[in-house]
Amino acid sequence: MSGLAGKFAELTRSRNYRFDTLMTSGWVIFGKSFGFFVQLFIAFFFGANRQTDLFFLAFTILLYVTVAIGEAPRRALVLFIAEKTSCRDDPNGFLNHVLTSGWLLLAVLLGLIAAGLPPLMRMTALYDENATATLMRHFLLGAPMVFFICGTCWVSGLLDYHKKFWISAAAPALRSAAALAVLFAFRRHWGIYAAMAGYVVGEAALFLVTVSAARRITGFRPQWRVGDPRRLGPFVSTAGFLVAASAAALASSVVDRLVASWVGAGNLSLLQYSSTIVFTLHGVFIAGFETVLIAYWSEAFHSGRNRAGLRANFALRAVETLAISVPVCLICWFFRQEIARLLFLRGSFPPQAAPELAEIFGLQVFALIPWPILIALSHYFIVIRKTGVLFAAALIRVVLAVACDLALAPRLGVRGIALSTTIQTSLLALFLYSYFVRGGREARTRPTSETSPGATFE
Repeated sequence: MSGLAGKFAELTRSRNYRFDTLMTSGWVIFGKSFGFFVQLFIAFFFGANRQTDLFFLAFTILLYVTVAIGEAPRRALVLFIAEKTSCRDDPNGFLNHVLTSGWLLLAVLLGLIAAGLPPLMRMTALYDENATATLMRHFLLGAPMVFFICGTCWVSGLLDYHKKFWISAAAPALRSAAALAVLFAFRRHWGIYAAMAGYVVGEAALFLVTVSAARRITGFRPQWRVGDPRRLGPFVSTAGFLVAASAAALASSVVDRLVASWVGAGNLSLLQYSSTIVFTLHGVFIAGFETVLIAYWSEAFHSGRNRAGLRANFALRAVETLAISVPVCLICWFFRQEIARLLFLRGSFPPQAAPELAEIFGLQVFALIPWPILIALSHYFIVIRKTGVLFAAALIRVVLAVACDLALAPRLGVRGIALSTTIQTSLLALFLYSYFVRGGREARTRPTSETSPGATFE
């Protein structure tokens, strides 16, 4: 490893990096475990049927908006807050401008979706009027959740910059506890609608806690601030590609759910329950590393702008995550039947569906191997502001989702959709890695100040 790359590696091998990664991972485990319980109790109380399918489809559409508009800009926010802090600009005012503009955008977007969803669902999912009405009730009930989640994501970007990772990692436990409380209290009166109401209450509580923590730590005060839109120009140009990329990438999840709804009643719910296990495993073993990594990379890149060191550090982090994800995947695949029975074979969950759930999970879990590589590469391109690459990758993923789902689902049923997820993730990681390698070759043939021997990190 070169001397410059070694300096970058020392930065992220420091006690602070290791400590932050370890602590964040621990808090993520704490926060994710509560979220997993919500899904378990939904399966326990309501099973896997057409009603749960409609709930999960509405939830997926709402989540689609929140991740695209909330989580994607959060990653760019860390980068811009680091830049503004280094320039002695006001990051809190910038964040309030983002909050105000973002919520106005969400109001318009949700209105358009609410208007277009009924005809779209009737056309694509072959739902009748009653099913479409149920879907819309879930959507409208859960719509406030989108504002709370996106607000939480944006404020968490400020906390991430200040290395307060544990707050955003542990706070979801509060959200899940509130959701479980509403679910237990009102399930007999509201049925499956209690689950959506619980998520709304939980996200509202999480938003208030996150804002309170940001105010205590950074002095941030939320304000309605509509300033000169040109001040957000650089952020919008960077985050815009991330939003478009996330929207395109998440469209594959919507495609998966729609195709699952065609396969038969209850299959969409089985796919959701399997995905919940996989997402929980990802949160337990990998999410802490991802949260810490982009904050350290952003800070180091802006202090020295040494791309060669950043590339070398990516290789180290990739080896670390593979050393975790490969054994976890193999163990989970070997015990897939036992895991499915242990977690879901109780209450209203149909016993005959447990073997099918296990096989779906066994195919999906292998996505955990390329997934952390895909995320780390995404962070790399965000930090160096080549988000157009991520947009291209997302478009490829949508094409892969449609092609793989339509090719595999008629032959393998919902198992084909699970296999499609693993194929998509693997091919996308390979695509980004090939672009990453090509960029390294170009850097060696065209030396710049960013990779020159004089560049250092302060």
